[in-house]
Amino acid sequence: MGGPCYHATDRVEMDKWSIRAIIFCEQHHGTSVSETTAKINDAFGPDTTNYRTVYNWYKRFDNGERSFDIRRAVVDQSTSMKPLYDES
Repeated sequence: MGGPCYHATDRVEMDKWSIRAIIFCEQHHGTSVSETTAKINDAFGPDTTNYRTVYNWYKRFDNGERSFDIRRAVVDQSTSMKPLYDES
């Protein structure tokens, strides 16, 4: 891999959706979390992403997530209202 393609004069702001698409692609190609983090930060500037964020998205993609948007979990009201213990 060559040197970083980011330069201090570059002001490319990447939106989160685009970063997640890159993370998905890198994971698909077998790139490690550390290398993906470094590649993104080299390309788009320091602190564009971090290890924990990339790791969490790798886990989500491993679990079948295919959307790059953050969605709140849907709560099943019938199970969420059950008592925590059996009263009998």
